Parts: sequence; C-alpha cells; structure tokens
Amino acid sequence: MIAAYEQSEEFTSTRITEREKTNVDRSLPGASSKGVLLLVLLALGVVGAFALVEHRGQEKADAILEGDRASDQGNYDLAIADYNQAIQLGSNIATTYNARGIAHQRKGDYEKAIADYSMAVHFDPQEVTY
Repeated sequence: MIAAYEQSEEFTSTRITEREKTNVDRSLPGASSKGVLLLVLLALGVVGAFALVEHRGQEKADAILEGDRASDQGNYDLAIADYNQAIQLGSNIATTYNARGIAHQRKGDYEKAIADYSMAVHFDPQEVTY
C-alpha cells in the first residue's frame, strides 16, 4: 500500500511542494541579506545626502563671512567674488544680494549696486532695510 501511495500523483505533488518549500526557505536568507544590504545602502545614501547638504551649507556660510571680511577690509572685488559664490550656492539670496550691492556701491559701481538692491527687494519685499 505504501508503494502504491508513493507512486500516486498526490505523493508526487506533496514531495514537490516540500522541495519547493525547502528551496524557498533556503532562498529567504539570501533575499533577506539582499534586503538588508539595500536598506543599508539606502541609509548610507540618505546620510551622504545630509552630509552634502551640511557641507554646502557650511560653504555658503564661509563664502558670506569671507565676503563680509573682504568688504570690511576695503577689498570689494574679493567681497563681490565671495558673494557671487554664496549666491551660486543658494545662500539667503536677499541678504547676499544686499551685501554685494553694498560692495558695489563702496566700489563706486552704482548701477550694479542698484541692480543688486533691486534683486534683494525682489526676493524679500517685506524687508525694509534694503
């Protein structure tokens, strides 16, 4: 009777099902490892993105500080170059345009100063000091 059962379709499908389960069980650790690896890579990407944002934020702050120092020392060309860099990095646009306008004004380039002051007002119309 056992021999007849082993030859039956039910036994064969049960045996295949058991094999499939075994194969699936064996593949899960690999799939799990891949999933964990994906999550780790994703986390590293997010951390890397935050580090890049933080780095760029520091670059903006440094460019503005260098521009302010150069302007205070009367080196308006260097100040303007530093403010240009800060604007390209996406710093607080209104205040940076205003600072660059002051450097242009002190340099005697009134048309560029007016253009920068206009941009400062454009980006922050509520600020009354521009």
